[in-house]
Amino acid sequence: MTSTRPHSADRLHYAAVLLAFALSVVHFYLGFAVEPFGSAASVQFVLFGVVFLAGVGVYLTTYFRPVLYLVGSLYAAFLGVLWFTGGMRYLRLGLATGVLGGSFILLTAYLFVREERFGDD
Repeated sequence: MTSTRPHSADRLHYAAVLLAFALSVVHFYLGFAVEPFGSAASVQFVLFGVVFLAGVGVYLTTYFRPVLYLVGSLYAAFLGVLWFTGGMRYLRLGLATGVLGGSFILLTAYLFVREERFGDD
C-alpha cells in the first residue's frame, strides 16, 4: 500500500528545525547581548532559547514527534502572548520573531495534522 504523503516531508522537517533553531538564536541574542547579563529578563530569554534547542535535540531523535509538534506550537504561541501582554519590548525584533514564531506554529500544526492523518512511513 502506498502512502499519499507529500514528498516534501524532508524539506518541511528541515524547515521546522531551522525555524526552531532561529527562534533559539533570537532568544539567546536577547539574553546575552541585549539584556544586562544576569538580570531576570536575561535568564528568561536564555531559558527560552534553551527550550527551543532542547526541542530540536529531542525532535532529531524521532521520538515523540507528534507530541513535539503540539508542544512546540503551543510554546511558540505562549511566548507570543507573553511578549504582547508584557508590553511588547523590542518592537521590531519582536515583530520579526513573531513572523518566525507564526511560521513555526503553522508548520508544526500542519506536520501534526499530517502525522496524525498519514502516520509513519
